[in-house]
Amino acid sequence: MSSESPNFTSAKTLGLLGGAMIAVVGVFKFVVSVGTPYAFVGPTVFYLGMLYPEYVDSAMLYPLTIIAIIGWILLFYSLFRFSEIYGEERIRKYASYSIILGIGLPFLGMLVLIPLLITSEDILKVFLMVLPLFLAGALLMGYFIYRSLSLLADKSNEPLLKKGGIIMFIAVPTTIIHVGCLLETAGGIAIALAFDKMRPPSSVSPHPRDVQSTNKL
Repeated sequence: MSSESPNFTSAKTLGLLGGAMIAVVGVFKFVVSVGTPYAFVGPTVFYLGMLYPEYVDSAMLYPLTIIAIIGWILLFYSLFRFSEIYGEERIRKYASYSIILGIGLPFLGMLVLIPLLITSEDILKVFLMVLPLFLAGALLMGYFIYRSLSLLADKSNEPLLKKGGIIMFIAVPTTIIHVGCLLETAGGIAIALAFDKMRPPSSVSPHPRDVQSTNKL
């Protein structure tokens, strides 16, 4: 049985910690958002505070946002490392797309939202106008994180990674509602467990798709 290299072990640990942090945040987001109209977190905490200041407990939500960001950073960095370990550039590429679109579209929504808030008295109407940009960013972020995890699942022969990616694909755009927080927790747990189960490349049997590609050469 092959021993794990330091690079593989560190990449695996980063992914495990990232998934675990995302899962924990999902649980707390659900708990603190019970009784509120929505379960906003992250960039939308600010807007929820404007719409429903009586519901926002910033003492809880802002630390959760920071923990969630750290968890996602660890997960993405792990994917970048595994992209190098397995020599599969698409793992890094899809993870990069997830970051760029997941941040870029909501940021564009903020640029549109701020001037409208200054000139409009109907805050809820303005927010609903730019909500599609936030949802599109979340949907594309979820899709590309799924694609990245799916490729890593094929390379590492660890199918739980793909299942975790599917759950995250659904969870990321639905964290605007309570059930999305629970899906985020389930996805984070699946990803953390998958990273924990991963074995180094030298001890993993080739994925059938890779075998077929080799036979065609």
